[in-house]
Amino acid sequence: TELVQLLEAQNTIPRLRLGSIEPNELTDQLLALFKDSTRLCHHLHIPLQSGSDSVLQRMGRGYDSGFYASRITTAAQLLPDAFIAADLIAGFPGETEQEFSETCAFVASLPLADLHVFPYSIRPGTKAADMPGHLKPAIIKERAEQLRRLAAEKRAAFQQRFIGKTLPVLGQRHTPATGLITGLSRNYLEVCYPAAASLLNHEVTVHVDRLHNNYLYGICEGV
Repeated sequence: TELVQLLEAQNTIPRLRLGSIEPNELTDQLLALFKDSTRLCHHLHIPLQSGSDSVLQRMGRGYDSGFYASRITTAAQLLPDAFIAADLIAGFPGETEQEFSETCAFVASLPLADLHVFPYSIRPGTKAADMPGHLKPAIIKERAEQLRRLAAEKRAAFQQRFIGKTLPVLGQRHTPATGLITGLSRNYLEVCYPAAASLLNHEVTVHVDRLHNNYLYGICEGV
């Protein structure tokens, strides 16, 4: 939080995007900075790893699902346009069907826009490697795929919210064959719009009119 305050005070960075933040670092003070700032991008990535309290305890994560939910809910209330994503591990050693179901239900209940899903794999030397109850690879794969399907549903629902609205988009790549620039909005949405390559690395205002193949499309205002 103090680092973000210093960067804000310098008044030199037009777009500041924070990376992964642990749940206990997502303080009310930091969220207030997000709300008041004209530079901080409304994009939060808050690792979860599991929505089951018993699995979180075995992982040694230091928080429970109730604490995580309160932080995410508060963030979504203060920053309703924020893209909030979470990390999840599928198939942690000893994860039962019940614990996995708890994770799915918990994640479905949260105002998340996406999930980064990682199938558990053994890392020699870690505590988890020596834990009992390692799952079969096929079970881990199926659970990861189920979570990714849930992620796709959440991502599409979040994208749909911005059809008919305008977004500030930073142009990142130009496709000569289509004449389209693909850029990233401040709240982490990929948006395509017709524009000249000269507008790469420029932030423009795009009126979004549709969602197609996981991308938003629209018209760049003033072009």
